[in-house]
Amino acid sequence: MAKLMSKKTREIVTTTTVLVLIVLFVAFYIVYPLISVRKAVERPDGGKFDDPEYTLENDAAFFNDLGFQPDTFDMTTDDNIRLAALYFHPDTALYDSIRGTAVLIHSSDSNRTSLSAYLNPLLDSGLAVVLYDQRASGFSGGRYHSGGIYEADDLNQLIVHLKYRELIPRPLFAVGFELGADAAIYASEEEMRIDEVIAVNPHLTINRWITKVKENRGLLPIPFYRMVYFWWYKKITGFPLDRTGPDDINPVPSRTLLIMSQADLDGEEAGKLREVSGDLVNTLPRPATDDMLRDAILGEIYQKLE
Repeated sequence: MAKLMSKKTREIVTTTTVLVLIVLFVAFYIVYPLISVRKAVERPDGGKFDDPEYTLENDAAFFNDLGFQPDTFDMTTDDNIRLAALYFHPDTALYDSIRGTAVLIHSSDSNRTSLSAYLNPLLDSGLAVVLYDQRASGFSGGRYHSGGIYEADDLNQLIVHLKYRELIPRPLFAVGFELGADAAIYASEEEMRIDEVIAVNPHLTINRWITKVKENRGLLPIPFYRMVYFWWYKKITGFPLDRTGPDDINPVPSRTLLIMSQADLDGEEAGKLREVSGDLVNTLPRPATDDMLRDAILGEIYQKLE
């Protein structure tokens, strides 16, 4: 009887263990990623976005309150995402002609208002400035971010939109932050009118983007998390492309300034970009404060205008 009970106990323990492992697998590789990945890559107001009565108006009131009078314009991307943009004219009384254009692209966790401190210095230097809410941000449409891939297409289409209206005096500076930095780098591979990219904390690859999303959103570091999270990301958003790593990094065709922490500049991705791009890529360790960062970016632009 003791042996029989022992055998039954072992069977129960084995069955229970298998069931627990199945439950854990379902929880950590199906339920948890399905919930957490969606929240990690969607716009902050994703819940409201499902409401057919929820509308987004390209409202410039924030900048009007600061004393600016930008032209508002919307454009629709090839995948039917509406982008809400603003065009700021410099004071032409100070210069015979507009000296160039700066397009500022915010990070995924902010919107165009986060870059308002750059307006006066750039406008005072004779540059036209373009600000827009990236897809899935601010007053623009779209629900999900895409690691800089679709965002790059958006930037290219924005430049074409403005070029047709003769609103892109050269040189053209694309200044991007985090996901916006990836958009600027990827866009420059096709849009030859971009004369210089200033990229602050870019991810450079989809793999690194997933890692940063995990860190910033506090997602669990489950085994093979990049593969699992990206698989669910593709299922949720319909993203058609594969993950990219350092070996997939392409050379940049225009001057590019990477501004990242020293540790990130020493990392594999930044090193690969420098290797394949040569002298076109310069680097700068990210300054300690936002004011110092702004001064460094403005200094880079001013130097190119001389």
